Amino acid sequence: MPQLNRKQIIILGAIGLAVIIVLLILIGILPGRRSGSEVSLELWGIDDKDAWKSVINNFEQLYPEVSVNYTEVTPGSYEEELLNALAAGRGPDVFMFKSTWLLKHRNKIYPAQTSKISPETVSSLFPQVVEDDFIADNRVYALPLSVDTLAIVYNRDIFDGRGLALPPKTWSEFEAAVSKLRTFTGGNLISSGASLGASSGTVPNAPDILSLLLLERDILTIDVDSDRVDLTSQTAEEALRFYLKFADPESSVYAWNNSFGNSIEALASEKTAMVFAYSDEIPEIRERNPQIDLGISAAPQFNLSNSVNYAKYWGLAVSATSVQTTREAAWDFVIFATTDGASATSYASTTRRPPALRFLINQISGDSELGVFAAQALTAKSWRQPDEGLVRIIFDKMIRDASSGELELGLALERAEVEINALLRK
Repeated sequence: MPQLNRKQIIILGAIGLAVIIVLLILIGILPGRRSGSEVSLELWGIDDKDAWKSVINNFEQLYPEVSVNYTEVTPGSYEEELLNALAAGRGPDVFMFKSTWLLKHRNKIYPAQTSKISPETVSSLFPQVVEDDFIADNRVYALPLSVDTLAIVYNRDIFDGRGLALPPKTWSEFEAAVSKLRTFTGGNLISSGASLGASSGTVPNAPDILSLLLLERDILTIDVDSDRVDLTSQTAEEALRFYLKFADPESSVYAWNNSFGNSIEALASEKTAMVFAYSDEIPEIRERNPQIDLGISAAPQFNLSNSVNYAKYWGLAVSATSVQTTREAAWDFVIFATTDGASATSYASTTRRPPALRFLINQISGDSELGVFAAQALTAKSWRQPDEGLVRIIFDKMIRDASSGELELGLALERAEVEINALLRK
């Protein structure tokens, strides 16, 4: 075998080194162009897949080494399916995360590194309520896709027929409107002025309406030092009494009873003039009654100079069970999907949900359907519930026991406080 000269050795060495580099790139040890995707993300949510097409396409163009596969899950079983999948180790890398879930499911999500997104950045991009719901210990745990709020949805035809040109802005105006909008026959309430005062059996958003009344009075703030909420005060009693009187036949503003059935259905069938609803409940009302002339107005206030609204919405979170490289790509996707203007606009317009980004809130302020919901996000509050489902049960029992007279208002509130604080200590 002939002996190689120095020049030939250098050439063969260079070829060998090039082959090694190519191999290292192909197997992913060195960065570079490759034939397939480096990371594949699984995304779960409750939206139709069309809501995510533009978002995913835009992201994959910017991050060609990452692919995203979306799975739609039925809203009613979403939480259960998600938890079962995460427990079994087959859960998604990114998933829609409810604004009330942080206390309950914080251990299941991986917070963002501050180098990717900081609490200060979140505060500058989104309304204050997002910081309250999704930031803990100076770490960002999720980011919002939209921010929905509780507003008055009313039947314009009924308002016009009773000589009411404008919806109520304050709670005193609300009481006056209710008195004009209700009708009686033979002493029996036959059409409702507004649906509130009962439990969620007929008023699905009852716990949220009561939460709004408490938050407007600066009640329901959880003390972070003691992990407890205080419901035993005269102010809390006033809020509960105010709520209950709309379903009290002896009250001057009696406007609702359980015979009207579900409040959303009652509005659609024109049995009630007003309900408290979120934007995502509007399609159901229109589907039940395509001819209804709906108006949307901000939630009433006790103090117009210090408005308080109630928010409930969805964000995106990253699974704590994903491997490190996937987590980083997953957070890249979350940040892109929620902060990229074009993607956030596409999602909001496809889903018809109010946007979360501050600059987009300003852009749709004139929207006849979403403008009110979006604007209210800027003054919205919420409270960190230990378990939304159990809190709903506690609030419903408090409403039923207090309205039936089984417990005095103070005792009903005291028991609710004890039960909620027991959940907070778990």
